[in-house]
Amino acid sequence: MESFENKGFLDIEEGIQWIKKNSENLSSSKKTILARLQQFHKLCSEVGLNQHSISSLLDVILSKKTHFDKNHVQLLIKCLYPNELISQTIAIRIISSLDPHGLRCSYAIQAKLLNWLIHVYEFLDGNNLLCRYYGVLFHFLDFLTLRPYISNLLVLLTKHYHVKSFRIHQLLALYQKPGNTADPYLLALILTYKQHFPDVIVGSYTYRKHGSVRLDSEWIAATKAILNRQSEDVPLETWSSEKRKRQSSLIPDLITMKNTSSSYSLEELTSVQQMGLVYEKIVFPSRIAAVLKSKLFLIFLFLKNKNVYYSRLDEWLHITLNYGLALRSGSNNQEEEVLHLLYKYLLFSPKFPKSLLQYVITFFSKPNITEENYNLLTLLVTHIPITTDSSYFNSLLKEFEQFILQKNAEFCSKHLNILWLWLFRMLNLRIASMGNNHTLLEKCLLITNHATFLVSHFSWDVSLAYQLSRLFQLYYKILTKIRKQIEPNIPPKELIYVLFFQPSAFYINSMVGLLLLTKNYQERLMDSRIDAISKFTHSYLKSLSEIILLKEKRAILSFLQLWEPFKSDYSQFLPIATRIANDHPYAQRVFSLTCAPQFFSYINGYQIYLQQTNPATGSIPLKPIQEETFGAFQSNLHLSDSWEDFQKNFIIYLKKKGYLAISDFLLSTLNR
Repeated sequence: MESFENKGFLDIEEGIQWIKKNSENLSSSKKTILARLQQFHKLCSEVGLNQHSISSLLDVILSKKTHFDKNHVQLLIKCLYPNELISQTIAIRIISSLDPHGLRCSYAIQAKLLNWLIHVYEFLDGNNLLCRYYGVLFHFLDFLTLRPYISNLLVLLTKHYHVKSFRIHQLLALYQKPGNTADPYLLALILTYKQHFPDVIVGSYTYRKHGSVRLDSEWIAATKAILNRQSEDVPLETWSSEKRKRQSSLIPDLITMKNTSSSYSLEELTSVQQMGLVYEKIVFPSRIAAVLKSKLFLIFLFLKNKNVYYSRLDEWLHITLNYGLALRSGSNNQEEEVLHLLYKYLLFSPKFPKSLLQYVITFFSKPNITEENYNLLTLLVTHIPITTDSSYFNSLLKEFEQFILQKNAEFCSKHLNILWLWLFRMLNLRIASMGNNHTLLEKCLLITNHATFLVSHFSWDVSLAYQLSRLFQLYYKILTKIRKQIEPNIPPKELIYVLFFQPSAFYINSMVGLLLLTKNYQERLMDSRIDAISKFTHSYLKSLSEIILLKEKRAILSFLQLWEPFKSDYSQFLPIATRIANDHPYAQRVFSLTCAPQFFSYINGYQIYLQQTNPATGSIPLKPIQEETFGAFQSNLHLSDSWEDFQKNFIIYLKKKGYLAISDFLLSTLNR
């Protein structure tokens, strides 16, 4: 008989029939029964049980007449692997079986069933019906054997409307009883309640021991594998996302804790008058935080612009950021929710919360920082007031550096975009709101130095160098706007060579734009004694003269853009102009149809400029556009057969293309 039984069960139904039969009348020894149950457990771990099978096994587990001993029943509970979403009625049945006296079901079995319920909580088909039994579960908190499991279930189920005044009083009274002061399970529930009403549950509570039940990861993994096989169209990530969706929110709902006939909850408002009355009665910081969920209330808050509201909001933020977000391991999603809310708040808010300043620094000490939360935090940082102490700015940028140095160039590129946005916000500040100009310039200097350090760390990557040039362009625009005569931060020489030696005009033009801004800043201040800028611009011109003959027409165009603002620096331009103009094979190779006339028009204009300023100055030994270069242009344009017709048609062509200044200059030359 035993050799036949050792072959195992053909299917789940056969196993359940055998279990029911032997629970009423044992047909074998306990050792044989245990071996058969282990075979059944192995089968269940492979195929799982449907709701009907789970319900049938619960009949055996909860039966007072069963002949199975405690070990057999506990093994049966481990067999409850679901292969589909579990109905809430099964969970309600387990809660209904709880017996404070342990007569219907022993405390050990009740604890095992509650533990199973925690393990399958994310596989329930909902929790709306289960929430109706919240009070029943809360009643069993006083039972030491069941408390770890009851507390965990309550933490999972708790919503804002569950946190009532009487429950807060009962929970705190239970925690203060002798022997319960260090209870981690009660503390976990207290901290959950504190998230919803930090203004009611005051004081600090810290863990000595983590107050959660240890989950059997292998059992959960086996369950997920079964569910995945049973339902190919539902990926495993569905279960984890469902779990995250049920995670309690740190942001209170739009309700008041107590409502009377003369007051309204924020959800019940129907008129502006009612909204005004409710605002006047807002007392608790958590209610201020709840207001942030509604754009209408948020705008109303800014219109009221009362300091008492901002101070209460800051108080809620202090508790939420320093206590709520550190409550459990899954707090990254809660943190993302809070940071999203704060980002929307700061888009309109005239005031930056003080508690957020400290949290920004402590954020980087977290062991697991998600990229989404990091991006949100950096966006918040761009709203930090410029009146904030410079030492804080310096500390913040140091934290950024340590964090980014562990990443790659792509991550650094995203960070430089944030720095650009930060400087752009500073540029768009009204002059009156800029406060102390020296403070603003000090912040800009810190940001540009920080960006330069990061780009140099990543070996002057081309894309990063381009972003750095954009940062310096904003920096010089800010300097020009506030008209503050200072010795500015000069871009490093490495930036010159990295961008000028690129084959793309995109990078060269960014460098030219920066060079023009530095010159403009010098001219706006009307102070040529700023040696730093003079040295800076001359170093660029020297670099340009070194590489321009190695380039094609892109470098020539850059040269021409710089001609007019820097024509007084003839010592830098004269060698380049002479070389380009007299090297016709080179000119034919690099000149475009618009570049060549533009270049020669500037050369002629420069000669006129020299004659006017210093008549003793000789002319540049220059060969003008003549028939020698006509062949190269004619092959491109196919406009005329004669040099005279070519000149006329070429002027018409330039006008069509919008080069009016060049065409007018050439036309005046022809007329002469």
